[in-house]
Amino acid sequence: MTPTSASHLVILAALALIFLVLSIFQAALNSLSRMLLARMREQAAAGFRAGLLKEASEPPPSRLRIGVQVGRQLCLIGAAVVASRLAGLMGSRHPLVAGLIAVALLFTVLIEQIAARALVLIDPQRAFKVTLPAVGLIHYPLIPLA
Repeated sequence: MTPTSASHLVILAALALIFLVLSIFQAALNSLSRMLLARMREQAAAGFRAGLLKEASEPPPSRLRIGVQVGRQLCLIGAAVVASRLAGLMGSRHPLVAGLIAVALLFTVLIEQIAARALVLIDPQRAFKVTLPAVGLIHYPLIPLA
């Protein structure tokens, strides 16, 4: 494995982790009632967390939900580019196809459909609270796109 291949794998792992956090948040947000979100907002002190809870408790489409969706889509696009490049470095005859298939299986099936939903099924409120600060860090730079 060359240093370039290793750096591609590190980038893919980072994008997968960001995508996992965003997917957990989105699944948790969709499973919580607006009344529970409003109660959580009232219990939060003013600041970063309270602002995010206010946006989360708004009816769809809120800027937070759109920002999370934009972040997830950017992760998918970035991962497809990096995976295609990695497949090309590994000698694949069709690197674009190999990269897209790898991202479809890893990101959409394994991470979004299995891992994120399984974690949210255990405790949706805790999953929401744990991922909220990380989502805020990703959401605020994406506000102009949302």
